[in-house]
Amino acid sequence: MLTKRQSLILQAVIDYYAKYQSPVGSKPLSQHPEINASSATIRNELARLEELSLITKTHASSGRMPAEQGYRYYINHIMPYFGGLIDLGLDEEEEAMLQNIFNDPYNDLNQVIRKTAATLANLSENVVISIGPDIATQRLAKFRVLSLTKDQAMVILVTDKGVIRNQVVNFNSVLTPDLIEGIAEIMNQELVGLELSKVIQRLQTHYLSDIDQMNHSAEDSNHLIHRLMSQFNGDDMIVDGQNYLFSALAEMSDGASIPHLSQLLENHAVIASLINTSDHGIQVRVGKELKDPSLEKMSLMSANMGTENSGNIITFAVLGPENMSYIRMAQLFQSISKGMSKYLDNNYKS
Repeated sequence: MLTKRQSLILQAVIDYYAKYQSPVGSKPLSQHPEINASSATIRNELARLEELSLITKTHASSGRMPAEQGYRYYINHIMPYFGGLIDLGLDEEEEAMLQNIFNDPYNDLNQVIRKTAATLANLSENVVISIGPDIATQRLAKFRVLSLTKDQAMVILVTDKGVIRNQVVNFNSVLTPDLIEGIAEIMNQELVGLELSKVIQRLQTHYLSDIDQMNHSAEDSNHLIHRLMSQFNGDDMIVDGQNYLFSALAEMSDGASIPHLSQLLENHAVIASLINTSDHGIQVRVGKELKDPSLEKMSLMSANMGTENSGNIITFAVLGPENMSYIRMAQLFQSISKGMSKYLDNNYKS
C-alpha cells in the first residue's frame, strides 16, 4: 500500500492528466495544497511510483502521466475515500435534466432508458451503453399488430412490467397478414398473463393445429413460431455518444483506431461480453482488462440499476478514455440509480 503522500501525488497526477491531457512535473505538484512537500521530495516519490508501475513518462526529462496500474490502484484504493464527494452529487441543472426524465408521466420504460442513455452520454461526453431488462420471465400483457403498408406491419409486445418490444414484419408467402393477426388473436385471448418463455411453449403445444390451419407455406409451424417470437427475447441494448469518443480520438491523433471501434460498437454481442450484468455496485474495467487491443487505453464503468421489487434491472455503462473522471461518472451513476429505482418502484411494482 502507498503512503498517504504517495496516494495524494498519484491522485494529483491522475487529476492533472485528466484535466490537461499532458504529463505533470514536480513543480506544479509542489503547489498542490494537500501534498505539502518540496519539489525534491516529490521527485523522489514520483520515482517510487514509477518503480511500482503506477505512473510513467515518455522520456527522461518529461513529467509523469498515469499508467494502467495507477488507474487500477486509484479505483480500488483511493476512490473509495471520496464517498462524501460522490454524495454531493451533480449541480442543480444537471440533476434536473435527469430527474425530468423519470418524472415525466408520458415516458414509458423504453423511453426512460433511451432518454437516460442519451443524457448520460451528453453529460459524460463518453460512449454510453444501456442494457434493458431480460424479459423472458416477464408476463405477456398485450400483443398488437399495426399495419404500416400493404407489405409491412409493426408487431408490438407489451409485458406486465411495462417493457415494450416492437418488430417490423415484412409480409411474404410465409408471414401473411392473416397469419400474424391470427397468432395475435390467440395470444391476446388465451395467453395474457403467462411468462413470455411459456408463451412460445404454449403456442407450440396447445395451438399448433390452429396455426397449421393458417400457415399455407411449406415452413414448419413450430419453426415459424420460434422465428417470430425469438425476436422479442433477450436484452435491449442502446449505444449512444459514439461521436464523443471519435472526436476525442481524433484530437489525440489516434484516428486510425476509429474504424475498428466503430465496428466493435455495432456488435452488440461483443459489447455485452464486456459488461457483467449480474454484479452489484459500480464496476470498472481498465485497459488490458477489457481484452481487446483497441480498448487498451480505455475504461469501462458500469452499474446495475433498478430494484428486485420492480422486477426490472437495467445496466448502464460508460466507455471512455482511461483518464476519464471516475468521480464524475460515479456521481452521474448515483443520480441515475436513485431516479431509476424510484421510477420503477412507483410504476412497476411486482
